[in-house]
Amino acid sequence: MFRLRIILISLCGFAFIACKNDNFTLGQDWANPSTQVIFTDTCTVSLSTMWYDSIVTSAKDVALIGLYDDAYIGKITASSYFEVSLPSVSFSEVEDAIFDSMYISLYCDGSYFGDTTVYQTINIHQLSKAIILDEGYLYNNSKSEYNPTPIISKTFRLEPSRTNDEVKVRLPDNFGKELLTKFAKQQPEVENNDKFVDYLKGLVFIPDSEGAVYSYKVNDTIPFMTLYYHVNASGRQVDKEIQFYTNKSKQFYQITADRSQTSLKNISATNRIISSKQDGKNQSYVASGVPLCTKLDFPGIRNFSPIGQYGKIISAELRVRPFRASYIKNAPLPQTLNIAMVN
Repeated sequence: MFRLRIILISLCGFAFIACKNDNFTLGQDWANPSTQVIFTDTCTVSLSTMWYDSIVTSAKDVALIGLYDDAYIGKITASSYFEVSLPSVSFSEVEDAIFDSMYISLYCDGSYFGDTTVYQTINIHQLSKAIILDEGYLYNNSKSEYNPTPIISKTFRLEPSRTNDEVKVRLPDNFGKELLTKFAKQQPEVENNDKFVDYLKGLVFIPDSEGAVYSYKVNDTIPFMTLYYHVNASGRQVDKEIQFYTNKSKQFYQITADRSQTSLKNISATNRIISSKQDGKNQSYVASGVPLCTKLDFPGIRNFSPIGQYGKIISAELRVRPFRASYIKNAPLPQTLNIAMVN
């Protein structure tokens, strides 16, 4: 996730060829003596910030969790939802199992947005309703109901420069013991995955303090939860574990933004485009996840008079630059920006 504040620093420049007759063909080896190459920078460009309400965030192998208050795009809150799949367990092996502990593990992938120097707290809640796909997908504005009382909270500080830095959360013993008992007694909730998901509908991680939004690696090959237990065999203790994985298609992140204290406070589902002239600063914003993008309009392009009857545009260049104060270590620039045509 990133944000970028753009300021227009020059008008759009066009280079075009003009000639006195129509006997000139572009692509000739030699230019006709009557040909003129002309540059003009009188094409007006209008900037605006456009909000689109949803982007797909499911099955991305990424969990975003955190809270960051950004002066330009508002207070960003990222929460992540997980459906847990039924693990493969040999019932005979856990029949006489003795519970030890149970942990959730998340691994930072090195990406972040915000202040990583402060400690932050996340709350883990159990879902009260199963995660339901919307025509096969989940979005940044999708949600599922959860128990308002967290099962556990964790306060930590990460070093995002260290890829694979781990957030390890010990779950309450009664949570793990209940699960282990169901396996040991072969109860109906662990007969198949549908019954298991109906029992353990899922978990959601919600930030509870301001700091940074971190990105974590999540997929169906990385253990999400691990239940540790032991059995006594031939007079000695044998340590064992049960690993739980997430259902990739139903793991997604939700992002909300409170823009009430920013220049974008009036952007909404019924007012999706805010002109850069609104605050007189000729600036627009790009922010993934929220999501915001910059829209460029060329109001006079269809009536571009300098071309004349025989002129042809051979190139066009638009120069923009990020506003210096809008990108810092805590909010780095994106490596790439995509450009697309819009109606």
